[in-house]
Amino acid sequence: MTETVMDASAKLRFGLKKLKVSKGAKNATYPSRREVIAMMAITGIYLMFEVAFAARLLDVVGSTTDLDTIEQIERAGRIISGIALTLVVWTAAVLPWQRRIPLDAPFRRTKSLATLALSAAACCIVSFVVQETILDRISQGSSPAQRQAASTLTLVSASVQNERAVLDGIDFEAVDRGSPEAKTFLALLPALALSVDRLEERTADAIDQLLERQAQRALGPPGEMFTEAYYPTMNALKAAYNDAYLDAAARHREAIAWIPDEQRRLYREYRNGLGRWTPTTLPRSRHDRVRSKLRAEGVPVPYNWRLTDKQGFFDAVEREIRQRADPPYNQAMQQAFGHALPDDLRPSTFFAAAGVQARWHEELGMPASIALAPDLSPESFKTQVYDAWVRQIVAERKPLYLAGVEQFKEDGAHYADGIEAIRVAYVPLVAFGFSILGALVHSFKTLNFAAQATVGSGTARRRWSGKVLKALLAAIVIYTGVGMAREENPVTQSVLFRDLEATTTEVAGPIYAAIIRSIIQLQAHLYPAAEAIRRHLLLGITYDFDPETETPAFETLASTDDLSTSSSLKDEAQGRMMPALLHGLAEDVRTDNPGQ
Repeated sequence: MTETVMDASAKLRFGLKKLKVSKGAKNATYPSRREVIAMMAITGIYLMFEVAFAARLLDVVGSTTDLDTIEQIERAGRIISGIALTLVVWTAAVLPWQRRIPLDAPFRRTKSLATLALSAAACCIVSFVVQETILDRISQGSSPAQRQAASTLTLVSASVQNERAVLDGIDFEAVDRGSPEAKTFLALLPALALSVDRLEERTADAIDQLLERQAQRALGPPGEMFTEAYYPTMNALKAAYNDAYLDAAARHREAIAWIPDEQRRLYREYRNGLGRWTPTTLPRSRHDRVRSKLRAEGVPVPYNWRLTDKQGFFDAVEREIRQRADPPYNQAMQQAFGHALPDDLRPSTFFAAAGVQARWHEELGMPASIALAPDLSPESFKTQVYDAWVRQIVAERKPLYLAGVEQFKEDGAHYADGIEAIRVAYVPLVAFGFSILGALVHSFKTLNFAAQATVGSGTARRRWSGKVLKALLAAIVIYTGVGMAREENPVTQSVLFRDLEATTTEVAGPIYAAIIRSIIQLQAHLYPAAEAIRRHLLLGITYDFDPETETPAFETLASTDDLSTSSSLKDEAQGRMMPALLHGLAEDVRTDNPGQ
């Protein structure tokens, strides 16, 4: 009887313990306040970097069409998108799984940290691959006509960004080119205008002007190139002529000047050494002995040298002397000029020497076909050098923009150029889309974590209140985002944008056109706050951590803004008449689409 009571008591205690464990396991499915606060902090910190990246992204893609520059910032965006995906996966899957691990499980902390790290790495890889796949599908799936149009549009966009051209249908007197909406529009212009008919006809007359001004911008003003590049390099070459060339050339000339005397002296000694014999009477059995003796005495005649070959003897003497005199001289020339030079150059012929010209062109980064001369005036330099360089750049690049559609096919000469242009056109759109989506989603998540930390999840009522508050916050974020995306600005009110939008809607569909409009209108609201966070809270971070580029990781480390346009360039641009591009687009669209 006693044993029965004891067994029943043990079973009761075991059942109560099991009930407690079960109850604890149920409570563990909800995050603790500590976990919620930690995730709120992590998500909030991420959100600051996300919105700051959105500002930097706009600054970059709104001011350049260089694919390397755009892809560098876009790769940073892929990492940020990977972190965004990581936070979602942690919240939805990893952390709930970790809460179900018993507290006394072996290696519980190690498993948790390893899972967090592996999931983060996997999410970053997935983000990178997904975005690259999207861009590859777009670029590889483009038509030859789209690749041709994209090549032209990247040139148009770059010219308008740099104030080298204007667009028909948008008043840049009223629209600030530096405004968020204008920069977004110019960044998305290639993607938006791909649907325009007869694009090559609308821009053909302006191609020469656009390329010329793009080359001028790349080279800088002629006066600046004269004072900061041409003149210093000319003076450096003059100094090298006086300090290095003259002395080395004099020593070299002195070393080889006695070659004729040495040739005659050694030949006389050779003849005297034959004794009563002459080169023609000496028995052939002794010829090898004579040749060996001459080589031993420093006259390197060939093994098959004929004893009667006086010129061959003289050549061997000269070769031996030059083998001693030429290497030090050539080494001095290589160190000073990077090329071998003759030793008899006068000041008047020095700069025309091929080696000096090659070195000068290398210093200036200039094509070898442009002749350089010393002591040019600024006016002569502009006419003979600067303008010639601009013309050569235009001549090299112009065939791309005048090429027919067939040259943009897979086996065409400009297929790779077209693919690159398509990426330039769509990388900003894809990057903007992921960046804005990440900012909105994690704004909601940060607010939601704050609400969970305030309300808690200890009781069913608190959990119900948290769900209601979560739905309310989601509605607020969506309403705010939609409201900002629907608010028009001077760019989306312009005739050009409306006509491009109408064409895009007809060709690519209303969803695609609505996405571009929404991005342009959202940026007008998001950019000011995002830029303030980037500059003030994050020390001007530039998201450029590539050591091979000149852009520092933080703007506070730089002395100048790498994307700024010099005042002299702006003055030069404003002093010229800029070509109007996409001329007549509004009329054409209205004719083709009378209902618009």
